[in-house]
Amino acid sequence: MMRYPLTTTHLLERAARIFGRKRVVSAGERPSVAHTWSELEGRVRRLAAALVDHGVRPGDRVATFGWNTHRHLELYFAAPAIGAVLHTVNVRLSGPQIEEVIGHGGAHILFAEPELLERVDDAALDALDVRVRVSLSDRVPSGWRSYESLLDASAPLEVYPSLDEDSAAGLCYTSGTTGEPKGVRYSHRAIVLHTFAICLPDGFGLGERDVILPAVPMFHANAWGLAHAAAMTGATLVLPGVHPDAPRLAALLEEEQVTFAAGV
Repeated sequence: MMRYPLTTTHLLERAARIFGRKRVVSAGERPSVAHTWSELEGRVRRLAAALVDHGVRPGDRVATFGWNTHRHLELYFAAPAIGAVLHTVNVRLSGPQIEEVIGHGGAHILFAEPELLERVDDAALDALDVRVRVSLSDRVPSGWRSYESLLDASAPLEVYPSLDEDSAAGLCYTSGTTGEPKGVRYSHRAIVLHTFAICLPDGFGLGERDVILPAVPMFHANAWGLAHAAAMTGATLVLPGVHPDAPRLAALLEEEQVTFAAGV
């Protein structure tokens, strides 16, 4: 019998191969940015190579602090693809909690929307040993690096490493428990099995004809697995982007003809 590892990498590769022309829309930006699953997979390969070039190794944490955008989605796949662990940080935490969570997670590289980090200054990031800081927006503060320049400087990673499906792919910190936030790791296998489950008829019943809008933040329980579900089914994925508010979400539902949306 054949054993096929359940990894998030295979979800994206399959989406690019079978549903390559379907769209991923990052709608909160002006103008909106749209990629096909095939184009997005190519960008993920460049990002994966850039992470390796910047010293990220299997088991290392890659921290993110951002909105639901295509760049954040690319990190969802690129970091786990090289065996690293994507650590999504809750943007609604207080400054001290953000520092505690980043420090406890142990990431040395951070991808963030700079305007969201006003509660944490560069001196605090220095103390936390965050050596590489990459801007997820087009505004690049002094001492930070441009996300697009990072990709432009990297050739696509041709072959992803073989991974243990039980290795960690993601790290989130709780926000609804007593006491301080607690780290929860997600394995590749757990993410893929959850993706199967929510796509079933008695789950969310998602399929290729759907247009999915995850208003639930990407730092909250992997956005309920909706990004991975869109990749598995070939659904169109609409990311609400920066500063999503009720009028913008309502407009997106109509503009993109959304069939499934979820919030928290």
